[in-house]
Amino acid sequence: MATSDEENYIRKFLQNIDCLDKLSPWIENFNLFDILGISRTEIRHSNILAWLLNSNENHGLGNKFAKSILRPYIQEIDDYRLALSDFYSFSVYREWKNIDILMVSEKEKTVIAIENKVGTLEHDNQLSRYKKILDTEYKGFKQILIYLTPNGEEPEQDEDKLNWKILSYETIFQALKKVQSISSMSPEAELLIKNYMDTIRRNVLTDTKLNEICNKIYKNYKNALDLIYKYKTSYVTETINAVLEDFAKEHKIIYQKSNSAGKFSFYTKEMTEYLPDLPQDISSWGNKHTYAYELYIEQDEKNNDKLRLIFVLAPLNAKDQEDKMLKILNYEFKKQKNLNGKWNTVKTMKKEYDDNDTETGIQVVLKNMLEEMLNWQNGLLKELQK
Repeated sequence: MATSDEENYIRKFLQNIDCLDKLSPWIENFNLFDILGISRTEIRHSNILAWLLNSNENHGLGNKFAKSILRPYIQEIDDYRLALSDFYSFSVYREWKNIDILMVSEKEKTVIAIENKVGTLEHDNQLSRYKKILDTEYKGFKQILIYLTPNGEEPEQDEDKLNWKILSYETIFQALKKVQSISSMSPEAELLIKNYMDTIRRNVLTDTKLNEICNKIYKNYKNALDLIYKYKTSYVTETINAVLEDFAKEHKIIYQKSNSAGKFSFYTKEMTEYLPDLPQDISSWGNKHTYAYELYIEQDEKNNDKLRLIFVLAPLNAKDQEDKMLKILNYEFKKQKNLNGKWNTVKTMKKEYDDNDTETGIQVVLKNMLEEMLNWQNGLLKELQK
């Protein structure tokens, strides 16, 4: 039951609910990308950008967007012939040899590769791998290698990062803003491009005006908004507990209701038979369990709500159990592994759920995760017991 102070916080907020009207430009406009749920999906951004960069496509921009984006990089390589190119000779490919966007002109003997990073950074020296592929497949072609990120971040880990030029979504946004105002487009193409610009502004770039409005509202009504978030989190927790209790009633898992707002632990009969509980509390977890399935409520760097489900092994001083754990590690990772002194995460699953999901929606996401994890467990145990 809410306290009198909590009731006052909410009452004050509701009396001044008109403060939210200032957010209407961000939340009331129709946006196709929001409806399709692809506002922050990297692969979808690459699809749209490949379409826009193709001067022969039906967007109505002609070669204006390609010129605006690519001319600065052509000037860097000091090729006057290429600088005069109209870009109509370039073919545009998606996911060629895993390269996000590849533009190829046989006429100009030039390849332009764009690696698009909306929410993740480069990994496994992928930029070096892509350059080696281009060196082999397009030998003798001029290369323009572009690394695209929200704010123009440089590659951090790749040994070949110096060969890649930096491009930001701010530049993409400004180029679209300029060229769409001087182009003759169909109403459909114009709506799509305006929706895409809005998506970049709201979901990829930091919107200073929106940030300022939200901070002001939060400062004035902090207690009420914190209370709303608290009860929203409580609702998600109750939903998760209900799903886990249902799985326990069906004897799929062993679970006792959690009072935690963000972490839930459970076990299974089958895995406990393989990794039995200890006779006394000698694991570093302070209990008898040698393993656990742990579920967390989290948010990523874009504030998307996620469920993270892991299978983790406890560090022990029990030789027979350690041998079994090593078998699990070695099987799952397909190579020789050692147990570390704290914990050993063997399997991780992450699923995003919508803030506006109904109770049923969250249940579906979680049930699918649990079934997938239990299928993985059963397959693992079957292989280990051969």
